[in-house]
Amino acid sequence: ELSYEKCCSPDLVGPLAFNPGRSGLTYQLHHNLVDSSGQPRKLPVLKVDLFVRTYYQKLHELTLLLQSVALFWPVEWGTIVALDGGSERDRAVCDLLPRWARCVFIEPPPFEAWLNISFSSVAGPGRGLVWKEWSECWADRHSSADYIAIMDSDVVFTTFGIPHLLFDYDSEAGAERSVIWGHAHESYFPSTVEQLELKHKHVDFMDSFPFTLRREHFAYIRSRIAALFKRRGQQPRGAPGTQFDWAFFAYVKAVHRGSLAKGSFGECPSFHAMAGALLWDGARQDYAWYVRHGQLADV
Repeated sequence: ELSYEKCCSPDLVGPLAFNPGRSGLTYQLHHNLVDSSGQPRKLPVLKVDLFVRTYYQKLHELTLLLQSVALFWPVEWGTIVALDGGSERDRAVCDLLPRWARCVFIEPPPFEAWLNISFSSVAGPGRGLVWKEWSECWADRHSSADYIAIMDSDVVFTTFGIPHLLFDYDSEAGAERSVIWGHAHESYFPSTVEQLELKHKHVDFMDSFPFTLRREHFAYIRSRIAALFKRRGQQPRGAPGTQFDWAFFAYVKAVHRGSLAKGSFGECPSFHAMAGALLWDGARQDYAWYVRHGQLADV
């Protein structure tokens, strides 16, 4: 006979065992998919744009993603495919996309000429990695939706009911919150979070796709990075870009150095991990949080 005592008690698995009787989970953290009668909860009318940052070499996987978008993504919501600017091959990809997918072209970051960092996950200078993560910080430039859902091209949707999976709606308060997933049992991008100098560093939000944020919070994320790294991100005289752009460049270098200093691989910042940590720190009330193994970090 299987029981909690036989499978999961601290006596068997040690102090990391999860005791549901001592869980600090509260009701408002639970995702309410149905109402008291068992019917799907009604959501308010929302404008959501899917934002896929990719480039021409990912055309095959992008095609698979868009096939799943056509089947499962709500037809009243938008789809933006963000490709590399200045690339004829990327422009050719745009010509192949369905009419309901809107193409935008992202020019290289203004600090590209100064970027000469190699990351362990790619051969040679990792300009493409940094370009991608930086451009996701500016996704709100290309959308007027209430929410922007950040998506990678190597992901597919597999189910209907996406609005109820991405949003939690409190009918009594008349407010919706998008769901952000994270995990506390391991960290995929530790230096990304450590360099933000936050008090709570034990949750990693590089967890699930899409990563759905309020559009106004992209500016909030940029302001936090600009404030934290403004002294280290001095803009060369005559160089283009904003204070955030050069602060982000300083952040990239700090994450990379911090990773190497601890004997780890040369880490590139993750937009998921960075944005999730900043929102958890400063806008926690605006989202519904689902942190796997959260009891390990007392969250």
